[in-house]
Amino acid sequence: MDLVLDVSASVVLDGNGNGICSVGPQIVREHWNPTNVAVSATSFVKDAQCNVYLGTTPTAGQLVLSTTTGSSGDSSGASGIDMQPGQLLIAQWKGGDVGATATLHVNGTRLRPH
Repeated sequence: MDLVLDVSASVVLDGNGNGICSVGPQIVREHWNPTNVAVSATSFVKDAQCNVYLGTTPTAGQLVLSTTTGSSGDSSGASGIDMQPGQLLIAQWKGGDVGATATLHVNGTRLRPH
């Protein structure tokens, strides 16, 4: 059964303007097929660098999106990704506005077994 995927996660940027948050399928045998990944923050006097990774930890080999406009907003197509439970999209902001709320937003399709 195909369902709409529209999920987000947020983090308050710390005293250095850094933060990390993630989203991923939690239901057994459910798959996510993201088509768009977007990042932004509530304030962008200092625009954060933001990297989005696919996996369980933020490592260079799993980079999906890298942007210097991680606070003012950026998005990227993500077609071809098939996420299973245990896999995450992890957003990591660096150098943004202290205390700003940064958000990762993912759209696409959720596939649930019958």
